Amino acid sequence: MSSGNYNAEEKSIEYLNALIENGARKENGRPSVLEVANEFGVYRSTVYRMVEKYVREGILDGKYRLTEEGKDWLEERKIKRERLAAWMKHCQVEKDNIMVNTAAILDNCTADLVSFLSNSGLMCKNCQRLAAANAYKWFGLNGSRFKDKLGRWIPDGQYEIPFIFFKDDTQQLGELSMASGGFKRPGVLEIRRGEGTVFLKVRTMSQQSASGKWYTGEAGTIKYKQGNEWHVAETVDDVAAIPLSAFWITYKGEDHKCLRGMVSVKMSCTAGNEAMEEREALLQIRILKVN
Repeated sequence: MSSGNYNAEEKSIEYLNALIENGARKENGRPSVLEVANEFGVYRSTVYRMVEKYVREGILDGKYRLTEEGKDWLEERKIKRERLAAWMKHCQVEKDNIMVNTAAILDNCTADLVSFLSNSGLMCKNCQRLAAANAYKWFGLNGSRFKDKLGRWIPDGQYEIPFIFFKDDTQQLGELSMASGGFKRPGVLEIRRGEGTVFLKVRTMSQQSASGKWYTGEAGTIKYKQGNEWHVAETVDDVAAIPLSAFWITYKGEDHKCLRGMVSVKMSCTAGNEAMEEREALLQIRILKVN
């Protein structure tokens, strides 16, 4: 990403905010593009060009007024910006770089990646998940306590779930673990009488060791951490089962939108320790809301 791209994105946001503020002062709510252009000392065509994408994406209507969808987009952007900044501050990013890095992530990364990064503070073991309990309408609790809500939130059945593994290392926060390649996607969440179980199908994977030698194998013994104790995940026909009660759950609002879970796991490899030593990783799942 070049600094030019970053500056252009930030400038377009400035024009968007100026139009919103100008419209708020108008009785009919319609902003004056000419007044905004004069405010920035540019031609109207410049304003049109800078906010064209917001009209195209439905954030502004044809009269350059903020739409309901646009209001939601701005609120979500604000929340993500604040979360990203708080996470970077906790991870000791220099203060002068926080604003620049936050804007760069928001303006240049895909929506899925922005969501993951902005939730890192909520899900991050190193941040101790403090934000989940009180920030931005997000809530967090242990999976064993969440099961009382689970039965009311999602009916009994089986549901496909996205998942990913991250390195459990304070120096490599957010980096993918090799374990991510060891399981078929998607995973399955099974709900039975208010109890949840996550099932992951083991797959064969190849890995190059530090010496350059290639190994082929599968995940061997899989363990998950519940409380302060490690438990062996039951594996039948290459499918590992981890109880939802072992996960730390975060969710947005009392309607439980954007629900995610995280648990510490570690596993061996059938190819031996030289291919992949038994290491701790963080398994993150996403549970899609069932209407």
